[in-house]
Amino acid sequence: MGKRSKYLLGICVVLALVCWKNVVNAADENGSAKVQYLSKEEILNAKETDYNNNTLLKWKDYKVYDNSVHDGVIPTNLLSDEVYCSMNLPSESRSDEMIEMKRYNGRIVNDFSSKHSTMVGIGAIYKTSGSSLPKNFTLCIGKIKTFAYLESIKNWVLVDEQPYPTGIYLYKMPWSSHSTKKCTNIQYYSDHIEIKLTNQEFKGYTLHFWGKRKDIDRNDIKYVACAYDFWIKEEGYDGLFTATIGIDAKDKDGSYDSIAQLFTGRGLEVTSNRRTQWGQTIPNSEYDPINDGHVLKVLYDKWWTGSK
Repeated sequence: MGKRSKYLLGICVVLALVCWKNVVNAADENGSAKVQYLSKEEILNAKETDYNNNTLLKWKDYKVYDNSVHDGVIPTNLLSDEVYCSMNLPSESRSDEMIEMKRYNGRIVNDFSSKHSTMVGIGAIYKTSGSSLPKNFTLCIGKIKTFAYLESIKNWVLVDEQPYPTGIYLYKMPWSSHSTKKCTNIQYYSDHIEIKLTNQEFKGYTLHFWGKRKDIDRNDIKYVACAYDFWIKEEGYDGLFTATIGIDAKDKDGSYDSIAQLFTGRGLEVTSNRRTQWGQTIPNSEYDPINDGHVLKVLYDKWWTGSK
C-alpha cells in the first residue's frame, strides 16, 4: 500500500471514529433512522451477530435523565461490554421501591459538592416486585471495588477493593424510615460472605452493603465506577431478588447529612450463578471500549491485594 493510500485510510478511520462518537449521543428522537428501537425482551437478548456492525440499538422505553451522560443508545459492537451497557440497558427486574421511584434504568443522581472528600461503593439487594420468597435463603456477596478516573494522570485508579463488603445491614423500606437491623447469620470466606435469612426477617427490608470509605480529591475526579459480585446460594430461586449498585460521596467524617449518591445502577436478577453488577458515570459520547471498559475490567478481575 502506497503512502497516499495509507494516508487516506487513516483519514477514513479517524472520520469513522468521530462519526461513531457523535452518533452514540446522536439526536435521539423516536423514528430516527440512526437508532433501532427494541422491546425490553429484545434488547436484553440482543447479540452482536444479530445486527449489522453499524446498527445502533435502544430500549424503546429508556428514560433519559441527563442528555449529557447516558441516553440508552448502544452500538452493536458494545452489546457485550458490560461496563458500557450497565447504564444503557433496562433493568432486568425491579423492586416495589424502584417502581415507586420510577427507576427504569441506571441514572446519574448527584455530583460531588465542596463538602465531599470521601466516597464509598454501595449495593443493595431487594425483593423483586411480585415475587414470593422461600422460608429460608442465602444471599452471597463477593468482592466489591470502587474506581475513579483522574484528570491528573488521564487514567483509572482503584480507590477501594474489598474481598467482600465491610458493612452489611437490613434497611427498612422506604429508605426514608432510617431504620436498620443487623444480619444475625453471616458466614465469612476468603472471597465472599453468605448471609442466611428468612422471609420474615426480610419482610419489608432490603439488604444494603458497602466497601470502605476512602479519601479522594474530588477536583481531580472526572468519572467514577463501581462493581461487585452477587448470587443466591440455593438453586431454583432465580429472579426472586434484584441487585442494584451506586457510589456515595461523603464528608471526611462520613456524616449522614453529607451523603450524596452519585449514581444508581439498573436492577439485575439475582441467580444461583455468580454475576457482576456494574455502574459508572462515563458519558456515552466519551466512552472508550479500551481505555474505559477494558481497563476497568482488568482492574476488577485482578486478584484482591489490599487490606480489609
